[in-house]
Amino acid sequence: MNIQALRGNVPTRINKLRAGHYDAIVLAEAGVSRLELDLSDLHCHSLHPQRFVPAPAQGALALQMRSDDPHTAFMARLADAEAGPQVESERDVLRALEGGCQLPFGAQWDAASQRLRCFLQTKEGPLRAFAKTSSQALKELLAAPSTPKLKVLITRAPREEGPLKRLAPAQGLLITEFPLIQTEALPLPSIPTEASHASWAWIGSPGAARAAESWLLDHPSIRIATPGHGTAESLPESLQKRLGFIGSGHPLDAWETFASHRTENEKVAIPHSALSLTRWESKEIPGALYAWAHYTPVSVSASPPEADIVCFTSPSNVEAWSLAPPSRIVALGSTTSAALDKLNWPHAVAQSPDDFGILEALLTME
Repeated sequence: MNIQALRGNVPTRINKLRAGHYDAIVLAEAGVSRLELDLSDLHCHSLHPQRFVPAPAQGALALQMRSDDPHTAFMARLADAEAGPQVESERDVLRALEGGCQLPFGAQWDAASQRLRCFLQTKEGPLRAFAKTSSQALKELLAAPSTPKLKVLITRAPREEGPLKRLAPAQGLLITEFPLIQTEALPLPSIPTEASHASWAWIGSPGAARAAESWLLDHPSIRIATPGHGTAESLPESLQKRLGFIGSGHPLDAWETFASHRTENEKVAIPHSALSLTRWESKEIPGALYAWAHYTPVSVSASPPEADIVCFTSPSNVEAWSLAPPSRIVALGSTTSAALDKLNWPHAVAQSPDDFGILEALLTME
């Protein structure tokens, strides 16, 4: 990948892309939307602010005038009482860092969690903060430990790479991945013959991704859809290239969104667990659907390593836990949270069921 600087106003930058000077460019979505440009000839992808934190005050407009101007009171009516403090909190951290447009820093007030999300690239590595105030976010960025202080156990199969492993060390987190359950392929899964002619394969979990990997490799023309980034990231690189849909991270909502955009000519194959919740039955699709039990989950006999925080990635992993309740718990997804609620185990819930959601949940734990 060759990253180069791109200058000029927004239309100029887009025309440079059209002229072939770049294969892809990154722009502030707020500016593109405000200009109402016709980009129908280009492929546009919105970067989620949780995964790619935008520049401070992106999308905000400011008006500056003399304090004694007679129109001050009139112009003050244009101010957004809610957005003002949010923008100010983003710029407070930038100001404290004495940064400008050359500083690799991002800040965004997240309305859903009422927290300030920050990213800062340093020589020691990338730093993240997810705090209630700008002063707390600044403190987290400046006080990031150089050595891990907390051991975090994630109940999933180890991954060689991923955002969490890149971000965790600078945050003082030592990540250990240890699955409490494993996938075991059924001896003779009853795969519908028509499934090999499907347009799509709905891969509903990392377990399904591992179990159906060989089947997917045998059918290279089938595109892959996942309910969220967590499952997408669990796919090997060769299969990630075939991703055509990644949902919001909430399985039921993701399936209904995916199903709503299918046509009668699109057939969907669903290799799933023998214990699957069969969410695809919640909404019919126009085209044919072929679902079959491809694997079954089995418990791991070995005991998990000690940890200060345990992140459960599925209800099955919660059920497989045989030790005393962990003192600090993170749940990945609503169904995992429901399984922990049944046990009356206090826990935090990751805002999104992927590496970024896990990291932010860990950063907010006391």
